[in-house]
Amino acid sequence: MYQLKKTSYILMVASILFLFYFHLMGALIGGLAVFLIVNQLHDFIGTKVHSKWAHKVTMLAVTILTLLILSGIGVAIYSGVNATANTNFTSDFLEQIRNFLPVSLLSYIPEDLLVLKNHVIEFLKSHFSNLFSFTTHSFHSLFIVLFGMLIGAIIAFAFLKNVEVPKLVDNMEPTEQQVGPLTKELMARVSLFSSVFQKVASAQVKIAALNTILTGIYLLVILPIAGIHIPYVKTLVLLTFVFGLLPAIGNVLSNILITVLALMVSIEVAVVSLAFAVGIHKLEYFIIAKIVGESLKISIWEMLIVMLIFLTVFGVIGSILSPVIYGYLKEELKANKLI
Repeated sequence: MYQLKKTSYILMVASILFLFYFHLMGALIGGLAVFLIVNQLHDFIGTKVHSKWAHKVTMLAVTILTLLILSGIGVAIYSGVNATANTNFTSDFLEQIRNFLPVSLLSYIPEDLLVLKNHVIEFLKSHFSNLFSFTTHSFHSLFIVLFGMLIGAIIAFAFLKNVEVPKLVDNMEPTEQQVGPLTKELMARVSLFSSVFQKVASAQVKIAALNTILTGIYLLVILPIAGIHIPYVKTLVLLTFVFGLLPAIGNVLSNILITVLALMVSIEVAVVSLAFAVGIHKLEYFIIAKIVGESLKISIWEMLIVMLIFLTVFGVIGSILSPVIYGYLKEELKANKLI
């Protein structure tokens, strides 16, 4: 029995390293997130409708929710691109920059739209290979995440169809009659990992809510008091929460949106808004360490050190998953009474 458990630990570690090495952690995050969302939604719907209909209602709710999120993101992107491409906006923006910068730097700023377009075309020509590589890599990463989400949804609904498994996470460990002993040990590892991921995901919702509140105070209270009104501000606050559910990258996306829309007012407002957004982003590291640390019973200094190490070794995706992997490691050590 000990040998089987040891083998399951080796396979678990090897799987995590494999996903990191081949850049598949995005698929794991997307798949686990969808799996847990479907599970929680099914549990909630199961208390409102007959269990026979809960599976179908859950599938319909997930479909509608997905379409709404994709539509919202699409509308936001279209609004931002449309606003940026607006001729009057671009002209006003160039004029604001020329008024804002010292005389010695004015030669670096295009005088009108025609000159700006020529600069953009020249830039695209000279950096085409780099831009093509970046775009390809971005779409590849997005595809991996979406594919992982699809796999997570398929697995989740496959569990839901099994009436003998009313709760996905709590009953992921199969009985001995269903599987062999090694599979049972592996499922125990996966079940614990999923449980830790669920705690971190719940903490991320709190972080997103706090980030949204701070952003809302800045956009809806502080700026209007100063007589400044950024367009699409209510939509921006809503998207801040939606993007905030994505660790690290979500904050960057909301920062870009805030800065772009602030540019429609003035360059000064954009600079101040960017400084605010970056400040919130840096503060978020401590907030994450505090909230996630409390959820997993990990001290804040431990969490910050782990985030720094994983960020250095595995990059941004490592920083995102560091609370999950470190929390899982500590839970396994506790379960074996090693700490």
